[in-house]
Amino acid sequence: MNKIYSLLFLLFIFFVSCKQSEESKIKETCTTYIEGRIAFENGDTLKIKPVLGDTLYRQMLLNRQYSRLLESDLAIGPELITITPKTVEIKGNKATCIMNSPIPFQLNLLRSNDQWKIVGENNIFPNAYTIPALEKKISDYKVYLKGKPARDPVFQITNLFFNDVNNYCKNNDLNALKNNCDDATANFVKRLYEYAKKRSGTNVINEEINNPYAASGAISFKGDLAYYMFYQESSSVLLKKIGDTYKVIGFNGIKSASISNQMMEDQYVALLRAVRLVKPEQYRNKNIK
Repeated sequence: MNKIYSLLFLLFIFFVSCKQSEESKIKETCTTYIEGRIAFENGDTLKIKPVLGDTLYRQMLLNRQYSRLLESDLAIGPELITITPKTVEIKGNKATCIMNSPIPFQLNLLRSNDQWKIVGENNIFPNAYTIPALEKKISDYKVYLKGKPARDPVFQITNLFFNDVNNYCKNNDLNALKNNCDDATANFVKRLYEYAKKRSGTNVINEEINNPYAASGAISFKGDLAYYMFYQESSSVLLKKIGDTYKVIGFNGIKSASISNQMMEDQYVALLRAVRLVKPEQYRNKNIK
């Protein structure tokens, strides 16, 4: 019987020793990971690569590539150098290591060929879907950057025009309104504003004007024309390139010179929104219709 107890005790010591050995390996891996993250920010991947799963390593490279496109640094924080392994939980070939950190932070590990590798942080596990999504995000942003120099002037002129319209309704200066649009557009804004005061009431329309709601949109081009399309709305602004700049020449695909009084009545609210005199439908005064 004593021999049996001795054998069981030796087995217990063996398992505890093995567990402690695995915990030590995991903590060492996690420490290397933290040190590697710091080196990674300086472009050195040699320390971190051996302790990462292939998918997580690929994701980290893509995240760094995307941050450089944004001309920003990855959000690591100076507290990273103070983070150390705290407790380890092992379940078969999987393990988690809770880290000493100002905020909850754990590393997830997987054992492969007797080596522990980090495969995720907290509840984030890169997989076969996240990598293509990141690659597409980078590709789309490169396309955006390529077209940005052409779109920026259109955004700038359109926003200046919106401000010009708002100012016109307050000071009645038609000449100032023509800064960023053609004469036909300035005259159309004048007609639309006068019609709006009669149709919706001066107090109602002016209250809307005095509390503008920002518009965001996308830009597309066709020859010397540019189209500012409101996001998730049907309204749009039409611009034409004149020399080195653009001028607003119409709305909702129609040149201002072609917008008749009847069209103005029929498309009243859509045209008000196109010159940003009213908010989007869900926010505007319900008496404007």
